[in-house]
Amino acid sequence: MANHDREPEQDELSSACAECGALIDPDGARSFTFGEQGVLCWSCAIRRGGSYNPDDEVWTTPPSVADLPDPARGDD
Repeated sequence: MANHDREPEQDELSSACAECGALIDPDGARSFTFGEQGVLCWSCAIRRGGSYNPDDEVWTTPPSVADLPDPARGDD
């Protein structure tokens, strides 16, 4: 019998940063999402030139992600 009331596993809740592999909680720290499934942690997004406006809660300059794999493009 399946238990549909179970708590989700940690890996079901988190994504891995496309650059450094750090786990990112979608409800936790700021991150940058790109493509359909790509995500960068805060540190990597800033290191790649991203600029975030906390007042408007928007990336004013997106980080460079052209060299990162994007599953939506068929990259591995």
